[in-house]
Amino acid sequence: MRRRTFCYAAALAAVATLGCSPLGPQKDLTEFYVLNSGAEEEMQQGVRPAGEFSFGVGPVQLATYLDRPQLVTRVGENQVLFSDVGRWAGPLRHSFSRVVTENLAVILESSKVFEFPWFESRRPDVAVEVHVARFEWNVAGYAELLVGWAITNSRGENREWGLHRFTQPADSAATTAAKVAALSATLWQFSELVAVEMQKVLDAGPPEEVLAEGR
Repeated sequence: MRRRTFCYAAALAAVATLGCSPLGPQKDLTEFYVLNSGAEEEMQQGVRPAGEFSFGVGPVQLATYLDRPQLVTRVGENQVLFSDVGRWAGPLRHSFSRVVTENLAVILESSKVFEFPWFESRRPDVAVEVHVARFEWNVAGYAELLVGWAITNSRGENREWGLHRFTQPADSAATTAAKVAALSATLWQFSELVAVEMQKVLDAGPPEEVLAEGR
């Protein structure tokens, strides 16, 4: 009987010890972050309401190293680090597209801004295709967006294109939330540029008229 009692007590002690050991259950330190669209009071001056035209955002493509849940920090021209705890709350491609869509709706004062995909028979009058080459913060102290884009008409033909780099201060000592806010700010900058380029295409005339003149 004593031997059984001793074995039972030893087993309880072992379980208690395991619960306090590094091999026991650990607290989940993962933190989740989202991108935010710009505020209405930040609306760029000089961009006119877009009237009855419709606008599209997408498709959005990410550089392979960005297409993952972890937040990225660039520590050198040829080196990046992936956060141990910082995660995007959803797929970055979708978040990027959503925020640009919301930004354009504010800047263009339009309710007709749609995310890709859409039916081929209902393509927007103008749309922006996006390739994200960099979207990260940097140990040098800024958030960076390096993005290629192309404005297409309702027939899917490229009208304007470019490659731009946007930055916002994001001190290395700042909180992760502050750094994500800086990344969101680069999306507002990009959205302002896209709105201007879309407006240029529209100012040239409705897509059908422009195409007819080019024949």
